Amino acid sequence: MSDADLATMLGVAGAASPTMLDDEALLALRASEAEEAKRANDCASCIAEGQRLYSSGKYEEALATFERAGTLPGSGPVRYRKSVVAPAGPSAGFKPRELSSGEEIAIAYNKACCHANIGNVEEGLASLLTALERGYDQYPAIRADADIASLREDSRFEVIMARFEPQSTLGKLFDAFNGPKKGVSMLDGIKNIFEK
Repeated sequence: MSDADLATMLGVAGAASPTMLDDEALLALRASEAEEAKRANDCASCIAEGQRLYSSGKYEEALATFERAGTLPGSGPVRYRKSVVAPAGPSAGFKPRELSSGEEIAIAYNKACCHANIGNVEEGLASLLTALERGYDQYPAIRADADIASLREDSRFEVIMARFEPQSTLGKLFDAFNGPKKGVSMLDGIKNIFEK
């Protein structure tokens, strides 16, 4: 009896019986499984991998890696169960951890850097806006970062920065007492209040 006759008799027409892999196909399968195992399987590892690719000038690959990082489990809180627990039934467990705000900022800002280096100004500005909306507030660093120089040349950059960057003395005062920024001492923050 052939496979087709057996499939028809069992009601699964079109089914095929499994075939043995030859040595070459088996080696290729194992190599692809090993490559998949090497890939980052959480957000933080994926961000680190993207930064490594970015440092070596592989901007498009880095961009794809940062986009993938947003789909992986993060280091944020576990908030929801996968399914509603029935009175007598077991839980299906929890959903993967959410992204932390730091991971969201890192993904968005690194995507802005990638887009800027590829020449996608529109997408770069959108990613920068996302980073600022998520809470990135290192305004002097944004203004000095060579990686996003092409974004700063666009007139929309100043519009975006004006929306978030403290402009008034009161805003600078709030910013100074909100805590020292990375690389800025509290004293320097207070001095910046009175500088224009």
